[in-house]
Amino acid sequence: MTYFLSIDYGGTKTKAILFDRLGHQVALSSFETLTIEDKPGFREVDLDETWLAIAESVKSVISKASIEAEEVKAVACIGHGKGLYLLDKLGHPYRNGILSTDNRAWQLAQSFEEKIDDIWSMTRQHIVASQSPVLLRWLKEHEPETYNKIGSVLSAKAFIRFKLTNIISQEIGDASGNHWINFETGNYDKNILAFFGILDCYEALPKLLNYQDIVGRVSQEAALLTGLAEGIPVIGGLFDIDACALGSGVLDDRMFSVISGTWNINSYPSRRVADKDSGQMTSYFPNRQFLVEASSPTSAGIVN
Repeated sequence: MTYFLSIDYGGTKTKAILFDRLGHQVALSSFETLTIEDKPGFREVDLDETWLAIAESVKSVISKASIEAEEVKAVACIGHGKGLYLLDKLGHPYRNGILSTDNRAWQLAQSFEEKIDDIWSMTRQHIVASQSPVLLRWLKEHEPETYNKIGSVLSAKAFIRFKLTNIISQEIGDASGNHWINFETGNYDKNILAFFGILDCYEALPKLLNYQDIVGRVSQEAALLTGLAEGIPVIGGLFDIDACALGSGVLDDRMFSVISGTWNINSYPSRRVADKDSGQMTSYFPNRQFLVEASSPTSAGIVN
């Protein structure tokens, strides 16, 4: 038999889900995302602990399905947007990850939003506290030793792909929703980093890839931890709000997607970017149209 594994790293719940080749869910294993909240507004995760919990969840879902590891033919990672996951210059995690509900940098976000006209034509995004560039600027000001060690800047699901494959990469949907992409060029832009005062992080931005690309293959170390077969493909995977829209049948602007998860998100695909005065955000949809989004981190936890 042929099965596919999805690892969904969310801000409230993290899941390992097995599907058959027709897309039917076969088995699921989940746990509450291991959030550290030791200061008001700070929401972090211990990356070693999180990875071990994900690996155990993958083992569990394979066991629940009563299948052989070799029957899992590919892995796709999905994850929360925004937030910040760092590797040092040797490619090792060295600091807690920061979740999308973190609010430590709200004052910085407000100060940048006051100047949004300077970059709106490029990024088509308003500025919130948990976007990676804002968090990086916060680290530069408050944790300079941490900032100076940065070798790679990752998203949530990029970190999980890295742990599966040892390959550093960034899926463009995630990047586009995290204030990294110039929509006029479809790529990173030094002018965006200069706006946030973090131009020295430009070389730490990983190679961009598409959601359907094969990023790498499950390493021997990851196979031993997860119970997966060594060498199976790991796919780029979707930005989670894109996955939710597609999964609920929202394919164009005739319908919109409503998500009640860690964030409340209302979105729809469009051929046009959002207007600044609408208060909405724009990111890439998988077909390289745009996903127009109105959202806030004020929704609900999901129980599975």
